[in-house]
Amino acid sequence: MLTQETRQKTKYNIKKRLLKLPGEYYKNRYQLCLLIGITDRTLIRWIETKIDQHFSIPTDQFYEIAGFLDCNPTDLINMPDER
Repeated sequence: MLTQETRQKTKYNIKKRLLKLPGEYYKNRYQLCLLIGITDRTLIRWIETKIDQHFSIPTDQFYEIAGFLDCNPTDLINMPDER
């Protein structure tokens, strides 16, 4: 069972990785949207997806995000803290 604290955690750490890229966060976010063919609002929804939600990013786009952020796809997933 997930704790209340874990439920508030985001499923993906995309924002954290975007913030670490050189340059401005908003420009990097915009370039990522252009690369994978989505709107900024869609990316924001993905960034804000909570760990207990059943939604997931489509596989092709998930791999493109990982490529843009120069990491493995599994590095983008926040693992739940189960107790």
